[in-house]
Amino acid sequence: MSVSLFCDHITVLDIAYFDKNKGLVGDSYHVNVEFLGSPNGEGILIDFSQAKKQVKGLIDEVCDHRFVLPAGLAQAKEDRFYLEYSFGSSPNSLFYEGPLQAICEIPFSYVSKEHIASFLESKLIEYFGSKFEQIKITLEDENLFDKPILNYTHGLKQHYGNCQRLFHGHKNSIDIWVNEEKRADLESWIVRDHLKANIHFCIAENVKNLEEVYPHLNGLNYGIPKDLSLIEIEYTSSQGHFRAQLPGDMVYILPIESTVENLSTHLAEIIKTKLNTKDKVKLKAYEGISKGAISYL
Repeated sequence: MSVSLFCDHITVLDIAYFDKNKGLVGDSYHVNVEFLGSPNGEGILIDFSQAKKQVKGLIDEVCDHRFVLPAGLAQAKEDRFYLEYSFGSSPNSLFYEGPLQAICEIPFSYVSKEHIASFLESKLIEYFGSKFEQIKITLEDENLFDKPILNYTHGLKQHYGNCQRLFHGHKNSIDIWVNEEKRADLESWIVRDHLKANIHFCIAENVKNLEEVYPHLNGLNYGIPKDLSLIEIEYTSSQGHFRAQLPGDMVYILPIESTVENLSTHLAEIIKTKLNTKDKVKLKAYEGISKGAISYL
């Protein structure tokens, strides 16, 4: 007799991935896992707490907070990788260099959530051996209903954990209230118009060609540079040295680090400039699924 034991939303996977049309994209998924096999004499296939700990630990190790790309795109030398690739119809160019632990290569010609799930299944089967007849992984998008969706990437060089990796990302919405009234129009504007729906956030101090960038920001110290072909990003964190080059219209320059706390405050300040001075703004920014920060102005 075989039994299937499932555990939905066992963890959240936050990644960046390479898309042949868009280039760099941030995404977030709920991870669901299912084990098929024969229970032991006590009627247990696997303890839920053990399953959650082991599955989350392996996914965190091999894929979470990494840049996911098809195998063969990156070149490895010792403990580092180098990637330079064209994307889109223009075409645009993406360059990325860093420690090997910052990327996840999957054995497919393109990245999709089904291909990532298949890759994770193979890693779990390898980890558990013959303990189960089958292990199935599904990646589930958060239900954001009709909200505008923001895909974003960033790297926090001072972070103690894996957020320091230059290209990791998230997918979420932004919630805005003005005088306690929900404002879907402003949510749509901030995501689709101001942030272009898919963006890389970068603190100015990590931009190598900053003197070239500032004249393209219309006198501001933040925003997406206009008519700038290339932005060079570079920093060293505790995990190693990172370098990247992206098209100018894919990078949002910030005067502060791109933590979710700073992003919520910065975006609330942007919204505030579109309102009367006495209006009260509440902005809820997310870092992926079910976590984030709220700013009140």
